Amino acid sequence: QNVALQTVEGMDLSISYTRELDQDGQISLKGSASYIDSERIVTEGMVPTKQAGIIFAPPHWRGRLLSTWERGAITLTAIASYVGGTKDNRAAPTAKIASFTSFDAVLKVRSTDKRGLLANVEWTIGVENLFNKKPALIRTSLPSIPPYDSLNQSPVGRVVNLTITKAW
Repeated sequence: QNVALQTVEGMDLSISYTRELDQDGQISLKGSASYIDSERIVTEGMVPTKQAGIIFAPPHWRGRLLSTWERGAITLTAIASYVGGTKDNRAAPTAKIASFTSFDAVLKVRSTDKRGLLANVEWTIGVENLFNKKPALIRTSLPSIPPYDSLNQSPVGRVVNLTITKAW
């Protein structure tokens, strides 16, 4: 789409902390957050229209917090992801679309065997969207339009995966 002028401004923040727990392993915390604001003017002389924070466009806020505990051959990771709410301005009155927060967890176990079939084997079990969070419903009148903000919220519920890796 031709845009005469588009402005984008925002900020990103990240933080990381790691601590040794003596015989109990190591714990690390990592977090990130971003804020964005944008608007565009399609043709000269028109009033600017908001982009960020509007349905099917990036939200103003996004964040992610990750915590990992590692001890020997075991690693456990918990992840929280946040996508800020948006506004549905496609019809009057403007409707607010709720934010979306999901939680994931990953357990990784590495083989301690140095020889044999189980040497260099890693088992990973992961759960995405641990609490089976559903996307916020939006107004729609056509069956071809999904009833959620497909850019910012996933309709996929809980997903469990198991991966076994062998290095040779």
